Amino acid sequence: RYSYVSMSSFPSQEVDSLKPPFGENLMALLLTRKDLKELVANLIRSFGLRLVLKPQERKIEVLKYYEHEDIFVSIPYYLISDTLRRTIFYLVAIKSNKDSIILLEEPEVHSFPSYTKVLAEVIGLDKYNQYFITTHNPYFLLSLIEKADLSDLNVFITYMENYQTKIRQLTSVEIGEIATEGIDIFFNIDC
Repeated sequence: RYSYVSMSSFPSQEVDSLKPPFGENLMALLLTRKDLKELVANLIRSFGLRLVLKPQERKIEVLKYYEHEDIFVSIPYYLISDTLRRTIFYLVAIKSNKDSIILLEEPEVHSFPSYTKVLAEVIGLDKYNQYFITTHNPYFLLSLIEKADLSDLNVFITYMENYQTKIRQLTSVEIGEIATEGIDIFFNIDC
């Protein structure tokens, strides 16, 4: 189970995959996996920043260049946007695992909608892992349904009935309605 928490240093040196639950080996993965380093560097670069890895301190920073003053300002990783850090965390968790079962509890929480969509699409297109995800976000679910192979997708809803939590699997027809009509599952599906 992966669970995002804000971290100021990354002490673990394991390099197989992002270490559950909090990813305390993010630094080690970025140092040793070119694909992950490029993924994170490109994402950070899209904000006009550069990735800085400090292996001796086990810290990650970003660098902002102010051209008019010709100076660089180093910013601790834990001070960049929460959405960006969460996106990096979940993307590295996905991309560093293969043939794994990944549990994500509301991975879209506290994230800007466009990044929620990107994350759901990456999960939906991932052919290497199996996911168990809880969400209350219709945009996340719709994006996941749009990208996933529907024969590989099961969607369950939970609801309360007579003071008990119940669970029901959606039919392929119901999932198809969500995909084609954009039905908001959280308001329009009968239990």
